[in-house]
Amino acid sequence: MKTGDSKKKHMDRDQILCILSFAGVMILIGIPTWWKCTKVYRVDLPYEQIQTELHTPDVLPAKIILVSEDIPSDKHTFPIALRNALMEDKVKPAAFKIEFSARGPSSFESEVMKDFSIQDSDNKIVSRQSNVNEGTILIYSVPSLSGLILLGTGRSLYVGPDVEASQVGHVVREVVLGDSVLKSSAESIESDKKLLDNKLNLRRVPASAEGYDILFTLLNPEPEKLNAEWDIREAVESYVEPFIGSISNLSTFKVKSQVSLVLLFFFLRSYLKQYS
Repeated sequence: MKTGDSKKKHMDRDQILCILSFAGVMILIGIPTWWKCTKVYRVDLPYEQIQTELHTPDVLPAKIILVSEDIPSDKHTFPIALRNALMEDKVKPAAFKIEFSARGPSSFESEVMKDFSIQDSDNKIVSRQSNVNEGTILIYSVPSLSGLILLGTGRSLYVGPDVEASQVGHVVREVVLGDSVLKSSAESIESDKKLLDNKLNLRRVPASAEGYDILFTLLNPEPEKLNAEWDIREAVESYVEPFIGSISNLSTFKVKSQVSLVLLFFFLRSYLKQYS
């Protein structure tokens, strides 16, 4: 008896230790793991910035800088002519607000312009444009370019001394800024919005034809037995016309009536009775 009791106590103790071990594993490992796996990261969203980004400005800023050695000495009026060509109301880009300025070249830019080649010189100029603000266009006056307008890989434009300001302004508007493309895109977006609004309106109000015929038919399946009569005029005036009047602005409606007798079956039954 004592041996059986001791075995039972030993088994009870082992069960208790097993339960405590399992509980310890759940508390020390299971709960922290569950907490870590189910953790939700919450980030404060910049709602004010998002709201401002939703409203795209109708006019985009664009700063154009003319870099020429003739600016400090004021040898000619090309900067003024270029400014007038860009800022004139008749040809001014509708999608941009242009800010124009002019300055002389730096020592580095002067060295590059002396031995100008479009590929090497442009790469050198672009490598120094890291501090140029977004939306800025640099127009370099290059003496060695005769009657040419060259586009660089960056936001740079190289023009010869004998190029007209109106030509440079046209290239800036159409090629560099892409004003006509932006205007056509804006018009396309507006037309899509109008088309969508029209589709929504068509869904709200059903499309109607020029006119509808409403036909009421009295079907008499056994005219030899049933003499059916109906006062369709009174029914139409009492029940149909008020409804038609409420939707008369959508289309025109004509009400007709007829009595249909199933004469085919009548003659067929007469024929069968005659020869049966």
